Amino acid sequence: MAVAAGSLRVVTATSQETLLWDTKSAQIVTGLDQDQDAGPWRIFIFSRDGTRLALISGRRVTVVNATTGNVVSQLAIDIYQGGGTDVVALSPAGKYLAAPIGGGFAVWDVATGEQITTWRHDAVLYALDFSSDNCYLATGTFDNLAQVWNIESGEEVARMPQENVVVATSFSPSGRWLGIRTLDGGVHLSPVTTELLIDEARSRLTRNLNENEWGAYLGNEPYNKTFLTLP
Repeated sequence: MAVAAGSLRVVTATSQETLLWDTKSAQIVTGLDQDQDAGPWRIFIFSRDGTRLALISGRRVTVVNATTGNVVSQLAIDIYQGGGTDVVALSPAGKYLAAPIGGGFAVWDVATGEQITTWRHDAVLYALDFSSDNCYLATGTFDNLAQVWNIESGEEVARMPQENVVVATSFSPSGRWLGIRTLDGGVHLSPVTTELLIDEARSRLTRNLNENEWGAYLGNEPYNKTFLTLP
C-alpha cells in the first residue's frame, strides 16, 4: 500500500488485483493492470506532489496519472535490490525517477526513458528524495553520509557526514533545507548550500571579528569586515 501527499489517493494490492482509491469518496478510481511478462508489482511510490504513481515489477516501471490511473510512461529499468532495500523516488509531477543500480544509483527521464545521470557509490543506498524544483537529489547511505546532487550536471552540491547510517532524507518545501534521519533515531536539519549556511551564520552574529581576532584565526590574510551591515 502507498498513500499520496495530501492523502487524496491510496493504492492497495493483493495477489489478485491492484486498485487506486479516492480517499474522500472511498471509491475505486480504477484497477491497475499488471504486465504479466514483468511479474507482480513489488514497489508503489507516489511523487512528492501526489500527481504521479510509479509501480515497479521486475525490470519494468509503470508511471500513471494518480488522478485518473491512466498510464503516462513505461520504462525498462533493472533496479538493484542489494542490501535488502527497495529505495525508489519519483520527482514532483513525475519528471524524474531515481533508483539504485549495481555499484551506485541513477536518474531517468520518465517521459523518454533515458538514463540521464549516474553516480558510483559503494555503500548501500537507504534514502532518496527530490527537491520540489526537480533540480536536486538527496541520498542517504550505509557509510553515514547524506549528500545532495545536481541532477543535470551530476555534481555533488553538499556532503553531510553523520554519526550513524542515514536511513531517510527529505527536502523542505523550499528546497533550502534537508531533513536527515539516522538509524539510531537521530533527526537533523541541514542547509543544502554553502550560501545558505553563510546566511544562517549572518542571522546569528552580532558583530564582525576585530583585527586582533582576525589575525588570530586568519593569520596574514588582509583584514576586512565579513558582513558589512554588522559593526
